[in-house]
Amino acid sequence: MSITDYINRDIRLRHLRLLVAIDDAGRLTRAARLLHVTQPALSKALAEIERSVGMPLFERTPRGLSPTAAGTTLIRAARAALGEIERAGDELRQPSDVAMRVLNVGMMPTSGWTLGADAIARLRALRPSTTVRVIDGPTGMLLPQLVAGRLDLILGARVRATFPEGVESVPLYDDAMRLIVAPGHPLARQRAPDWTRAIAAPWVLMPTGHPTRTAFDRALRRLGGPAPPVVVEALSADVVVALVDSLGAVALTSGRLAARLEARGAVRSVAPALADALAIPLQVTAFAAPSYEADPDVAALVRCLREVSTAPRPRRESTVRRSTGPRQAGGR
Repeated sequence: MSITDYINRDIRLRHLRLLVAIDDAGRLTRAARLLHVTQPALSKALAEIERSVGMPLFERTPRGLSPTAAGTTLIRAARAALGEIERAGDELRQPSDVAMRVLNVGMMPTSGWTLGADAIARLRALRPSTTVRVIDGPTGMLLPQLVAGRLDLILGARVRATFPEGVESVPLYDDAMRLIVAPGHPLARQRAPDWTRAIAAPWVLMPTGHPTRTAFDRALRRLGGPAPPVVVEALSADVVVALVDSLGAVALTSGRLAARLEARGAVRSVAPALADALAIPLQVTAFAAPSYEADPDVAALVRCLREVSTAPRPRRESTVRRSTGPRQAGGR
């Protein structure tokens, strides 16, 4: 049997639950207890799945079973599929006289922190019967789902001049990128660090190919500055903050997110003049179908996004001496 036949025709829900249980438990004995089956039966079922897929899905390590690359892919899909089925069950269990609308919203990874969560809270107050389901990811990966009708709205960034047919962009605000470090980082104690000191630290940047990363690399070439010697790639705000703290790194992120994290004491925003010299604007935008205003829920969420985007945001900035870009600051 080919893997295509297995995925399209022979895969079963019990296979998905089995893979997720083994991944969660880490050992067959524990997974068998979770599934209320015997270990030999579980081993046999796993072997059958691996034969159908044509490749191993788990490998034995001193700490137990660890998913292979193929296993990771299939487990990720299994979790998503089981989650959708569980949500469908929740909707079906609602009383028949309650009209529940599920609004599928795509969101780039930092937007939940800076805008999305506040807008959703406002929407829930206005339309309590509307449930919001958030699917996060880069804007470019979410747009095809909007065109296909699987998403009702995307909160992302305008990173291209044109968009697919059937997509309307609703500008919200322009956000300047900022550099952040951990509160105890040496750069946090300097009034106006130059580029040489900033670039010597490890950096956390968007993955290669991401539009903001491409703009960053292009800005370095334009300014004649060296590239960071150590780069770790990440998108999730939680992961970025953890890396900034554990690596003593500098991260490039949106100004609104930097302000919110700084207000919480998680990071310090540093060297705004250096960030300004990079000249990387982030055009935060909502994307929807051209007829979105005819949909009361989508139109209400767009209004909430506009209100939140113009609301005052926490700021904690110190007065800094104006600096210059990499060429002058770095002494190149």
